[in-house]
Amino acid sequence: MTNIQTSEFYLATWLYMKQVPLTGHIRENNRSIFTFQSDDVDQLISEFYSETATVSVHPFTRAQREVKAIMYSGTTIQPNNNNEQYKKGAI
Repeated sequence: MTNIQTSEFYLATWLYMKQVPLTGHIRENNRSIFTFQSDDVDQLISEFYSETATVSVHPFTRAQREVKAIMYSGTTIQPNNNNEQYKKGAI
């Protein structure tokens, strides 16, 4: 499994929309850091940065709302906590 940490909101939204399990979130100094874990996360990141990723607007905006809710609710997700609701876009 590959772990990726990012503070980039749109990358986090893209990975969340693609149902990559969100395994960590920390909010410090008005900055969120998201941790995702998956075997194919490198391919998704490559698609994102090479601008070959395609999305439907509705699922992406829904993922944006959910990621913002995680960011601003003060939610901290750490490995081994009960964070199953954040895996595979379950919230």
